[in-house]
Amino acid sequence: ENWQAWRVFTSLNTSWRPDGLNGHTQGIDRAAIESTLRLMQIECGHHRAIFEDLMVMERAALEVLNREA
Repeated sequence: ENWQAWRVFTSLNTSWRPDGLNGHTQGIDRAAIESTLRLMQIECGHHRAIFEDLMVMERAALEVLNREA
C-alpha cells in the first residue's frame, strides 16, 4: 500500500537538511521531494498522497535521528 512512498523516501536519503546550530536534522528538503517524484515518473495524481505519506515517515524518522543519546 505504501510501496511508492517508501521508494521515494529511500531515494531521498541524501536530501535531509541539517540544523547547523544544534546538530539536529530539520527534515527532508521539500524541493528534493518534488524533483524526485518527477524523476521517478510517478503520476501527478499520486503526488499529494505520497507527499502526505512522506511527512508521516519524516516525522517518525526525525524522532529517531534527533534522539539524545
